[in-house]
Amino acid sequence: GLSCDVMTLINGQPQSGKLHKHGWRYFRFVVTDNSTEVAFALLRVIGDPDLYVKYGALPTRHSYDKHSVRYGRDFVNYRFPKVGVYYAGIYAYSSCTFTI
Repeated sequence: GLSCDVMTLINGQPQSGKLHKHGWRYFRFVVTDNSTEVAFALLRVIGDPDLYVKYGALPTRHSYDKHSVRYGRDFVNYRFPKVGVYYAGIYAYSSCTFTI
């Protein structure tokens, strides 16, 4: 399955990558306690990556909790998030290099 291709995000440790047009890269972030907020920031280096986030499952372009498809910097946040796993999917609207 896709689980082997999902990298775990650690707070304060950005990850970078490259994607070909229409490709996906997935990350997971675990909320373990009563956090007040969890936020995902996607920085465009080259091209146009878009950000999709979903609680408990991998997001798609049609199935997500929150998304941001701006050109440049994409950002989504959850106030008082549930404990569990949030999945961030980066979709390459065009071939791109990114940092999340």
